[in-house]
Amino acid sequence: MLISALIAALGGVRVPQDAGEVLEQVPPRSDPQAQAVRALEARLRAAPNDANVAAMAARKFLALGIREGDPRWTGRAQSALAPWWEAGAPPEEIRVLRAAVRQHNHDFPAALKDLDQAIKDAPQDPQAWLTRASVLQVRGEFPAARISCGPLVKLARPLVSAACLASVASLSGGQRQGEALLRHILAEDDGREPETKVWALTLLGEMSARRGDAKSADESFKSALAVGPPDAYLLASYSDFLLDEGRAAEVVTLLREKTQADALLLRLALAEKATVGPDLAAHVDTLRQRFEDSKARGDTVHRREEAMFRLHLMGDAATALQLARANWEVQREPLDARILLEAAAVAKSPGEAKPALDFLAVNHFEDAQMAKLRGMSR
Repeated sequence: MLISALIAALGGVRVPQDAGEVLEQVPPRSDPQAQAVRALEARLRAAPNDANVAAMAARKFLALGIREGDPRWTGRAQSALAPWWEAGAPPEEIRVLRAAVRQHNHDFPAALKDLDQAIKDAPQDPQAWLTRASVLQVRGEFPAARISCGPLVKLARPLVSAACLASVASLSGGQRQGEALLRHILAEDDGREPETKVWALTLLGEMSARRGDAKSADESFKSALAVGPPDAYLLASYSDFLLDEGRAAEVVTLLREKTQADALLLRLALAEKATVGPDLAAHVDTLRQRFEDSKARGDTVHRREEAMFRLHLMGDAATALQLARANWEVQREPLDARILLEAAAVAKSPGEAKPALDFLAVNHFEDAQMAKLRGMSR
């Protein structure tokens, strides 16, 4: 009884009533990744105030969070940085990692404050510039994001700077130029950084999909999958493309074993709805519970995914629109605009889509799927 009460107090986590319910698939002790994580955690326990150890652990945990799409890794990264979390002048590397955690938690103003100071103190740090460009792009501040990409031309590998510049260009009227730049640099890349290559190929897939070239998009996404173990962003992006193309059965195959990440479970459920999959009801219940648990913790990171869930799986356009509006105030990526337009159309409240429509028009955004929604929202 005491254990249940403690668990419930730590963020409103659901306590299972069935003793046979599987809560987590724990990797075997022989798993190399699990061993590496345990070794890092042991070093952290032995030297919690060692900035070098903390940075090493936080970097590893953040990388795992990106790959697996599991927000708990972000929490572990934040825990590693705990001795410096409120520090006004932490070591430069700690400051940049703290900004990355704040970015993942959608605390963009605090992340930018950290990054601005990091760049002032160490203007030759490519990670600070890249993270700053990413935050600004998510916020829809494209001119500033483009400026942050600039120093990477001299500070980072060509594929990193090209991907940064191409990504910003593709969202602000320069999609074809960005795509051409990225293809040119990719053709010359030596493949020594597979994670960067996956990122670049994923961007190419998204660009091709937005201009309606399904064949090129599919080729780019498949090339990214062939580089190595896919990260959660690639899997979600490719799944969105497949769902738009009416290839839901392929999404079920792609994501069947990827149910830990909410964003991937959501895509799996959407695909199961389209294919009348036998696990749809169970996956919808799991998603509903996860979103409720997030709210109990005060977590607002997954508003976009919950809006998609409410609209497409629950048929609750009013709640979806409310979530999509709140999400739009924080981040302005293509999917953020899309769910706002979709929810406004289904809720028969076209005026609610005006902020997104104005934003897309001002930035000369090109997207074949979004063009259809624009007509419905006017």
